[in-house]
Amino acid sequence: MPKGKRVTTPTRAELRVKAALRKRGHNYITLGQLMGISSVAVGQIVRGETTRRTSRMALAAALGMTAEQLWPRP
Repeated sequence: MPKGKRVTTPTRAELRVKAALRKRGHNYITLGQLMGISSVAVGQIVRGETTRRTSRMALAAALGMTAEQLWPRP
């Protein structure tokens, strides 16, 4: 493993988003193009590194879902 590269276990929310992407035939690149942002920014939203509600809502809308479906409250 390269130095500085940290391996993390995906969260349930991350797995839900990835499943929705696959179901709709998207990946981070195509979703980013739909949203008008970079694939890196999509990844940051999916991993929870960007927690702005508007970002989550925009990502969910691009997938035809709600933010609550992808990131339910505990």
